[in-house]
Amino acid sequence: MPSPQSLPVVRQDANSTRERLLMAAERLIAEHGIEAVSVRAVTQAAGVSVSAANYHFGSKDALVRETLWRVLAPMNQRRLAALDALEAEGTPDVEALLEAFMRPAFELSSNVAPTVYGRMAAQLYSGPPEFEGKTKLELLNPSFQRYVDAFARALPDRRRDDIALSFQFVLGAALHALRGHAQRLSDAEPVSDAELFARLVSFSAGGLRASCLVGLTQVEE
Repeated sequence: MPSPQSLPVVRQDANSTRERLLMAAERLIAEHGIEAVSVRAVTQAAGVSVSAANYHFGSKDALVRETLWRVLAPMNQRRLAALDALEAEGTPDVEALLEAFMRPAFELSSNVAPTVYGRMAAQLYSGPPEFEGKTKLELLNPSFQRYVDAFARALPDRRRDDIALSFQFVLGAALHALRGHAQRLSDAEPVSDAELFARLVSFSAGGLRASCLVGLTQVEE
């Protein structure tokens, strides 16, 4: 199976059986989640037979994986391209790295059907454990590890494993913002997408620079 980075993300003719299945799976998974969506539900929404789904994908896992990849793989491709460009100019600082990592997700979120991108991204963290773990590693790990390495160079006084844990907290905050929760839960006046993005970068930079082990040390004492 090709890696997410090499998998071609091409929207085919919307009338093709394969594309109709992927479009239906994308909509249903975004609305209901991986576990709640059956192959039969996808084929009914696409107006094709179950045998057609089996012919093109072979299993529900394969259908779901390709559906997630075609929505989310462009994000990783842009993230890695942005990191390459930054590193070609020297050692980028934390804020520049965060912007390079987060901006593709926010740009893709504005170009995909409303809420679909954030909901699809959330499936990598809320799907069935046996599927979620494998797919998350395949899809996110290459860019995640490269960015952790870059943050480690930007923060030489921090341990790499400490940075990696803090970076996972950053991913959670970004997903929260992408799904619109930050705006809905706030009592303050709504902010523009640009201001929300800037605040997220600033908040995340502070978290990455702070030691996530301080609280644990105090508890142990």
